[in-house]
Amino acid sequence: MPLSALTLGDPDGQPLISPWLRRHGTRAWTARLLQVLHPVWHLMTRHGIAIEAHGQNLLLRHDGGWPMSLVARDFSESLEYVPHCLARPDLAPDLAAILPDIETAPFGTYHRMAGAMDLRDLVMDCLVTHVLADLADLLHRHHLLPERDFWTLARAAFPPAPGFATDAPEYPAESLAARLLGATATHPVPNPLKARPMPQIFRLNDRLVDPADLALPDLPGDPERTRVALHLSDKAACLALILRLRDRGASCHPIHPETPPDQARDLARRAGCNLLVHDGGVTPLRQDAPLAPGGVLVQTSSGTTGAPRIIARSWASIQTEVDAYRRAFPHAAEMTPVIAAPITHSYGLIAGVLVGLARGHVPVVLDSANPRAILRQLEGIAKPLVYAAPPLLHVLARLSGGQGLHAVMSSGTVLPQPWFDAIRHSARHMFQQYGCSEAGCLAIAVDPQIPEDMGAPLPHLRLAAGRDAPAPVRVEDAGATIDTGDLGTIDARGHLIFAGRAAEVIDVAGINVYPAQIEAAALALPGVTDAVAFAIPDASANQRPALAYAGPVSEADLDTHLAARLSPRQRPVRLFQMQCLPRGANGKIARRTLADILLEAAQ
Repeated sequence: MPLSALTLGDPDGQPLISPWLRRHGTRAWTARLLQVLHPVWHLMTRHGIAIEAHGQNLLLRHDGGWPMSLVARDFSESLEYVPHCLARPDLAPDLAAILPDIETAPFGTYHRMAGAMDLRDLVMDCLVTHVLADLADLLHRHHLLPERDFWTLARAAFPPAPGFATDAPEYPAESLAARLLGATATHPVPNPLKARPMPQIFRLNDRLVDPADLALPDLPGDPERTRVALHLSDKAACLALILRLRDRGASCHPIHPETPPDQARDLARRAGCNLLVHDGGVTPLRQDAPLAPGGVLVQTSSGTTGAPRIIARSWASIQTEVDAYRRAFPHAAEMTPVIAAPITHSYGLIAGVLVGLARGHVPVVLDSANPRAILRQLEGIAKPLVYAAPPLLHVLARLSGGQGLHAVMSSGTVLPQPWFDAIRHSARHMFQQYGCSEAGCLAIAVDPQIPEDMGAPLPHLRLAAGRDAPAPVRVEDAGATIDTGDLGTIDARGHLIFAGRAAEVIDVAGINVYPAQIEAAALALPGVTDAVAFAIPDASANQRPALAYAGPVSEADLDTHLAARLSPRQRPVRLFQMQCLPRGANGKIARRTLADILLEAAQ
């Protein structure tokens, strides 16, 4: 098969080589292919000879898809050598007998080049730019092997060669479009064969942690068929194992340490894990893990609008998210990420830890939920950016006072207006991000002026929502369309303005009433510190809005205030004053559960 065919697709959109990868394993197949391609590198670096090794000039001999050997062609023009680099100059043919003027021709006129860099430019442009980069992209886009892992394998197969500058930061690639237009030109491209060691070091509170120094359990087996649940109270060990499993291309399911052991075991089984790592050791779960080339991160949805769902995202898709997050959010490039959110959740793990490591930072993971202890930790950190759930950010803001926090990132739920105002007053830099369990972070808002501003979409995806009125928020990612279950609009800046969960819209005689509008009106009354609107059954209108609120405001005063600001359909027919609203650790409220509890108590 021509190497150029390896990156083609079937009519169903799947890679042509998918059956081979399923049969042999993506990582093993890729490593073998790179081994078969190695003679091209060996010929250049050890013998001073370069061939034009693009996909049309190379044929792969395979046995049922397993790479066996390489056939190269087109030597009449596309072969170059450097006389002083030849390992066996005595074997060089007498080309002058064929081309009499070769001895006096300038270097580069025929096959003879002036230096090793000429050979490098030919081989790397053809082999790296056009063969390997296309294959790396294909495997990454189809969530089969993270691009970072592909190039790690490639660097092992094509080690640096002294004198050839094969590990230079950039190399010249031929500008093919320019050549079609009659111009000969090159342009510099980043060199993926240059070793870029990714830092893995992080801090747990004040303790510097290098995962390589930890005594972690050995987890043997085929990485593509290994799925490990992590139920550990030691955050350092948990995070180190997540990083190790990711680097090995295995799958993992981090489970919050406060989950009871029996529930953690059930979650691990539901997630398809075959091993459970816990404080007491490693327990086999006596089931086969699903095949997952390149590995996946398994997490559960929040469950605030239904039963929690098991969601598996490939490490390749997560790396795409990390790269896009860094490009879309350069404002935090010089800030130290401080993760006061669970690392078992994508917000703390991906946006906080993995993005921080990719930026070259040493992320600080906090093991305490005590707000005063967190503020003491922040005093010793340069330009801290705090990743935390909205309730914790609200408490930190109240305790630290005006401009007491350097920077904060909020996620998980729309901040109530009083919380939003308090955090903006306290933080010199305020950000908030929006996402969904299936696709990760979707948008980031820099210095939002209203709680509902979720910001601009990340560059690797597209968001669709309403224009003039709220409509379902859908995301297009890698060719798939995901319905987030949310409603929103896209404003003139391209920012997503959140309008609420579709399942929480109140149907009043066929007219949609949005809880967020009722809550905003209630929170505009001084003294109301929190509010949540929800639907209750109504015999004539199907549903009517009700409102639970906190604060020293009488129901009569609040009702008068709302009557002046809301339409008759929006006006709550029931008001429930509470000491405080039952928000979860992430700031969300299960509205249906709250409605059932309040209505039952009122009967």
